[in-house]
Amino acid sequence: SEEHSNIHILLDTKRYGKEFWEYLPREDELLTRLIPLVLYFVNRNIGVEVSFYSQGMKHVTIKSMQKFEEFYACICDVIFSPDIDINAIRADILKTGQPYETNLFILCSEEPEAEVGK
Repeated sequence: SEEHSNIHILLDTKRYGKEFWEYLPREDELLTRLIPLVLYFVNRNIGVEVSFYSQGMKHVTIKSMQKFEEFYACICDVIFSPDIDINAIRADILKTGQPYETNLFILCSEEPEAEVGK
């Protein structure tokens, strides 16, 4: 079989805003963008690693539709928090070079403060 690239998606679970009408639409939009994106890659036999912070750092690997069901259940339990530092998490992931060294996408509702390449 043909070998495909792998994708690593870092989901920003920082809560932006103090009132539910500020943060809820952003959080909902992130999750509704993440799910079809993961489906797109899985349907093309491209492995996806999704990392996010939700009461601890989580890494979910999805390589099949069976694993997608597990991923979906995990994503339903994501807890957003105002204390998340997406730039520090990104730096830690890039420092280790894991799980994939090819493509890293950051899915967030606000622009990270630091430059992506640094």
